[in-house]
Amino acid sequence: MLKTIKIENFRSFPSFELQQLGRVNLLVGKNNTGKTSILEAIQLLCSRTNLEPLAEVMTNRGEYSWNDNQRRNSESTASSSTDICNLV
Repeated sequence: MLKTIKIENFRSFPSFELQQLGRVNLLVGKNNTGKTSILEAIQLLCSRTNLEPLAEVMTNRGEYSWNDNQRRNSESTASSSTDICNLV
């Protein structure tokens, strides 16, 4: 269970910290204030080295698309790269 989360240089957050988190936490605020970005940061933290959640977040926001040609190319090469410049 997370007790504190600190986010730096992620999306619209140069620096953001939530302390004294409980078992259940409620994020409230106006539209476009970063509630979803906080959840995405937690999701990425929990995914560790698995980049699939990162690609899913970026695809859902329309920042990244993975077409069949890219999928075939990445399967045939040992390394592939993901452009994450939209996350900052």
